[in-house]
Amino acid sequence: MAVRGAEALRARARRTLGLEGGAAPPGATGREAAWYVPGRIEVFGKHTDYGGGRSLLAAVERGVVAVAVPAVGRTVEVVAAAAGGAGRAGMEAAAGQRLTLPLDPPSGAEVPPGEPPWSVYARAVVRRAVRDFPDAAAGARVAFAGDLPLAAGLSSSSALVVALWSALADVWGLGEEPSAAQRFGADEAAGGRQAAGQPASDPVARAAYLGAVETGASWGPFAGEAGVGVHGGSEDHAAVVLCRAAHLLQCAFVPLRPEGHVRLPDGWRFVVAASGVRAEKTGGARAAYNRLAAELAAVGAAWRTAGGRSATAGGALLQEGASAERLVAAARRHAPAGWDAAALARRAAQFAAETLELIPAATAALRAGDSAAFGGAAARSAELGAAALGNQLPETLHLTASARRLGAAASSPFGAGFGGSVWALVNDGEADAFARAWRADYEGGFPECAAEAAFFVTGAADGARRLG
Repeated sequence: MAVRGAEALRARARRTLGLEGGAAPPGATGREAAWYVPGRIEVFGKHTDYGGGRSLLAAVERGVVAVAVPAVGRTVEVVAAAAGGAGRAGMEAAAGQRLTLPLDPPSGAEVPPGEPPWSVYARAVVRRAVRDFPDAAAGARVAFAGDLPLAAGLSSSSALVVALWSALADVWGLGEEPSAAQRFGADEAAGGRQAAGQPASDPVARAAYLGAVETGASWGPFAGEAGVGVHGGSEDHAAVVLCRAAHLLQCAFVPLRPEGHVRLPDGWRFVVAASGVRAEKTGGARAAYNRLAAELAAVGAAWRTAGGRSATAGGALLQEGASAERLVAAARRHAPAGWDAAALARRAAQFAAETLELIPAATAALRAGDSAAFGGAAARSAELGAAALGNQLPETLHLTASARRLGAAASSPFGAGFGGSVWALVNDGEADAFARAWRADYEGGFPECAAEAAFFVTGAADGARRLG
């Protein structure tokens, strides 16, 4: 997102809090904090992060802004900013929704009846922040605004988690107080390579911690809890915190390990098509998503039964140096009770191919400016993901195929699946015309999705930042 776009979202959030004209609203005390957090494209790495594999990621030029001010009392009030006239721009649908959370919140990930769907993320942030940093927690008012399509695989939920936590941490001084800084760290056994005592301002530590906030995992000195009820990883949080403009970020996970940035060649642009079929991770959709995580955990268990030492399938490949063939053989021969051996073998093959073959091939193609090789790796990723994950719908499959037919150098569905989005890589000078043609083709094939679909052009953007 351009700075201008972020500032427009910030202005909407400030108006919602009554911060126009320089006067503090009733009940507000102290300083104001504003954070912008982008959405992301999962370019490669379909359902690999929570298994310790690799991903190749880009932040997009759209996102979420959260503005927070301290307030008297013992509650955190979170409100979706008033609509800004941006049509179907995602979070517009949440305009005016309000949530008041006590500083002694109950545990549990379920959304009480009548609350907005985003409240599960706000509750997780406040619950974990108050529990992990009780000395810093105080009353606050927070407003957020965004222009990401919701539940579209662009990490709108994780962007919201990171934005809300960052704004609250800012007004509570978590990056400044020594007591908080001393506790914000992780040892290797707890899932991070940071030494205990690293401050909250360390971006890798912050991304890993916020992944744990959302999933409910333990991290460093902090015990786990309910989170939002999704058994995911920290890919989204790594992307929205650590990505760099004009670059893609390669990461490995469990623990989070950035492996480097690779430049997006000049003249290459992404076009994103949000299908309009919501890829929810709440309610009934959660079970389908969590099944994929459980399946990969079963691959890891099969590896250990075969004599391996690693806790994850990714550890087998990246830490023990196992080949794809060995991991697949272990999944086939030692499938845990209740699991289909052939299905686990397909999952192991897809996971290993993304981690060991396709992501290295894609980064090499980027460095060489070889769009054909990049497109070939993307096609293979999409093919393996559709077969092994079973999470694609006719809409996303159509978008992927039509992008290639319309001239994209590469295209692939991304995100959790069961709906969501597709990216296409095109020449910068043709991006706008391509987006129009892509939309027209999709609306012709799936007119019932037209009202909710969104198409936009984006470069690779910077990650989260404080707005001055």
